[in-house]
Amino acid sequence: MKIDINNISNFELKDKTYLSNNVLRFKLEFNNLYNFHKSAFNSKYETDKEYQLRIDSDFSNLKIDEDSNTKSYFEKAFKHLFKAEYYYTNGQNLISLHREEKWEIVSYETVFNYSAFLSTFYPFNYNPLGKTKNSEYKIFEQAEQKIYEELNNLKTINLPLSGITKDAKIQEVYPENFKMTLSDGSEILIIERSDSNLSVNEQIIELNKPNEIETCLNCINFQFSGMSHEMSGGSTGYCFLVRDQLIEKSVKEQMTNIWSRCSKFKMKEKADNK
Repeated sequence: MKIDINNISNFELKDKTYLSNNVLRFKLEFNNLYNFHKSAFNSKYETDKEYQLRIDSDFSNLKIDEDSNTKSYFEKAFKHLFKAEYYYTNGQNLISLHREEKWEIVSYETVFNYSAFLSTFYPFNYNPLGKTKNSEYKIFEQAEQKIYEELNNLKTINLPLSGITKDAKIQEVYPENFKMTLSDGSEILIIERSDSNLSVNEQIIELNKPNEIETCLNCINFQFSGMSHEMSGGSTGYCFLVRDQLIEKSVKEQMTNIWSRCSKFKMKEKADNK
């Protein structure tokens, strides 16, 4: 199975090695982004006392080794983001592997979450360390085996449908391409570059008609922005139910995938898949 990392396809992936059909290892070189984010963070941290107090408070709530301080912790995060020894992906998730005294793994949960950092417009104050399932290993092979185990199994998403009790299911086999299991149990491979003029998301919607998909895409609390739609290929937008409760309107916390769903779901009057 080919893995096509659409979100970061504009950047050169070096030393590409397939560990399996599902797992790709590669290198990236983002020295300019590393220098920019490190400088921007240090400048704001040193000149904005309110910001400094908030960041220090977040830092103190994490379990950090005794030699760490806020600045060194963020520098370590920027090394993971832009100067890791290796990056790994299965087309769904992306993991960085960086070595200091030990080999440390950081998982970004989705390729999109990672790719959002590849811009000077993304907030530089988000630190993935401590907020993901990162772990340390003494031996490189131990770390890589853990990464392989995590990435080798591709995730399946259930799509609740109105009017029936059986869900449809989708599995992203690589960005913008899906294997779909319809409510009747039949399977279809949905390909972006097919004979259809419809996008993958539009094909998923069409295949489930006349039933409406009861996920964020059709929730009254969900909206796209031009940037979120463009950067994610139409897969990610904003939950305004979350946004309205935030004291600080953090981009990260209000973002959601169109196929996600929570207990507050409420169908739009005119669903997007009608």
